[in-house]
Amino acid sequence: MSKVGKIVLDNNVNYINNYISILAKENKEVANNLLDDRYVKENNIELFDNIYKYSDMSSFEANEMYYVQIRKDFIYYVKGNVYDINHDGKEIINENFSILIIHDTNTNSYSLYPVTDDNYSKIINSIWNIKINNNEYNKYIKTDD
Repeated sequence: MSKVGKIVLDNNVNYINNYISILAKENKEVANNLLDDRYVKENNIELFDNIYKYSDMSSFEANEMYYVQIRKDFIYYVKGNVYDINHDGKEIINENFSILIIHDTNTNSYSLYPVTDDNYSKIINSIWNIKINNNEYNKYIKTDD
């Protein structure tokens, strides 16, 4: 895997913060529209229910981000911490947040695949073809980096 540039890092962190915001609002329908179809199928998800309870003041900070290119498409592995901001400062509420951002350059859309330290490599290696259907929530912003 290769490291990503700052612009790509910032954009992907924005997608993750958007996802965390959606989870904080408990908008399960929108969360489902962002999840990768493989993740939904493999985990028999009808309506996604996140085990972490995030607040409106939760935000993600990346510690690591790498990518793999599959033909013209990309899979980004992002790992970091989710913080809750309150009057006492920042408190870590999830210190091992890991996710794949799968980018389909043909449809210019993305999907999210929550992973763990144990399974992310296996999942990346199992993805041979990327085809993500557009919806109103998963448009990928083009960058020059």
